Amino acid sequence: MNYKYDWDLSSLLENKNLDEVFNNWVNLNNELIKMYDNGTCYSNLNKLKKYLFFKLDMVPIENKLYNYVSNKLNEDLANKEMINWNQKLSSKISEFQLSFANEINIILDNKELIKSFIENDSEIKKFERFFDLIFKEENHKLSNEEEKLLVKLSSCFSHDSMFSTLVDSEIKLIPALNSKGKNIQFKSISEIDFILETSKDRVLRKNAYNSINKSFINFENTLATALYQNFLTLNQIAKIYNHKDYLAQVCFEDEVEVDFIDHVYNEVSKYQKNYQDFSKIENKYRKQKMNLSKLEPWDKAFDIYKTNKNNLTIEEAKEIVSESFKVFSDEYQSVAKKSFNENWISWLPKENKTSGAYSVSNTKGLNKYYVLLNFDKTFSSVYTVAHELGHAICSYYTNKNQDIYFESEIFDAEIPSVTNEVILSLFLLNKYSNNKEFKLKIYNDLITNFFSTTIRQIMFSYTEREIINFINENKPVGANEIKEIYAHTHKKFLGYSDKDVKRLLSKNGESLSIIFRIEHFYDGIFYVYKYSIGMVVGILSAIKIINNDKDFLSKYYSFLSAGTSLSPLDKIKLLDIDLTTSKPWEDVNKIVEKWIKEYKELIK
Repeated sequence: MNYKYDWDLSSLLENKNLDEVFNNWVNLNNELIKMYDNGTCYSNLNKLKKYLFFKLDMVPIENKLYNYVSNKLNEDLANKEMINWNQKLSSKISEFQLSFANEINIILDNKELIKSFIENDSEIKKFERFFDLIFKEENHKLSNEEEKLLVKLSSCFSHDSMFSTLVDSEIKLIPALNSKGKNIQFKSISEIDFILETSKDRVLRKNAYNSINKSFINFENTLATALYQNFLTLNQIAKIYNHKDYLAQVCFEDEVEVDFIDHVYNEVSKYQKNYQDFSKIENKYRKQKMNLSKLEPWDKAFDIYKTNKNNLTIEEAKEIVSESFKVFSDEYQSVAKKSFNENWISWLPKENKTSGAYSVSNTKGLNKYYVLLNFDKTFSSVYTVAHELGHAICSYYTNKNQDIYFESEIFDAEIPSVTNEVILSLFLLNKYSNNKEFKLKIYNDLITNFFSTTIRQIMFSYTEREIINFINENKPVGANEIKEIYAHTHKKFLGYSDKDVKRLLSKNGESLSIIFRIEHFYDGIFYVYKYSIGMVVGILSAIKIINNDKDFLSKYYSFLSAGTSLSPLDKIKLLDIDLTTSKPWEDVNKIVEKWIKEYKELIK
């Protein structure tokens, strides 16, 4: 490890030790509970102002504490001290939440009084949207005792820990024979993914592909039960809150109509023609490059787009990202430079470090918007840098401009990141315009990523929606039913024939095993349809920015700065994009169709 390429978390503690920061946070929470006074603060203007602004002042303190503990743990998952701290912090947060379990009911009971405060006091008026969103819940409130009971039971509702235990401990990946008859044992799914992408041993690729499918199919009934129980629990809780079902509750919270989900499904289903067109030419090229007479599933991940532009250093990655960001304002670029120069980023993989990458949440009050990476010297890692900086720089703009509505929402969170990725791709296409092999790889990545983020994620989302419908209709939901639902999404979104669907369901449906490997299915957040939103808006934004549309850039910075001050769809409308119409979805389809034509020309 080189400190130059590690993040500096010490600033979060502000020259204090962890015990001091934690004890201060506990004391402040106790003070807040006194101010809350079991909700009586909501019936007195001065008490309410004091309570609300004290609560805002506490946010940076809690964010710094939370980020220090969670990030220290993620850089070393075996760190016993941080494991203990994480449990201690989570336990204390749950304890404090109980003191405010009746807060929504108190607000609703004082609705008319609070409205008069908003009308007559400029400081309270700043919280108008916050209160309006709570007033909306008037028909969905429970008694104080019921709320407290649900808070106490909330930790029992998620089934993701069971999923994690199964995947990490119980599901042993079946060893795979290579072409020399040697058994290869896998420790993780990522090892199999690496084999499928890189190994020239087709026998090993086939057996590795079958290993992951058979390993999960062997546990399909247990996983299906966990998945069913999770959605059943979520559905029942939604009904307790007087929502039609879980989907209706999610849409209510996202400030969209349930019909909007069907609208997204319908618009994405129109991408199947371009998908089939791309698959046909890509498969033909793949067969030729791999010298195959027939293409099998274990051949489709193998990287045929070799490039001499890997084995990059971190400094080269910084330079590439910085160059691509020159289409942005000086301010935007300066934030990116700060992330590189002021130790915002944990760059390198190391033992027990969490896999993947992320940009931290809960950022109000932070002066560094931390990013965790596992840089592997590839161009893929460069894209990850650009992606995560999209989140980090958005946090910077939001916190700079929002005193109250500084949170981020999954609904639009991916837009800045996808925008950065597409800008990076368009920048590279221009920079290496004479390198046809590299351009081919970039176009393939652009198009493949588009379909995996729209069609594939929507197929997962549609499967979730259908499971909820099955539960509403009291239909059985077992492994076979889940596989059937997922198999038929291939028909709706990829244009598969009935014969193709039947083939997917043959051999115990092993090729459908991925549907049991989606971790978020087990932790109760219906959100992956939003990835398609991030992709569509991100592409449209990137095209305008790369074309130096100054008017759009101004709107884009307003979008980054908006936080949760607007509903998600209204926030996206700041970009002159209305997702409730067909136009943006069709515009992106035309852009991708153009990319596919350019891809075809390069192959010729």
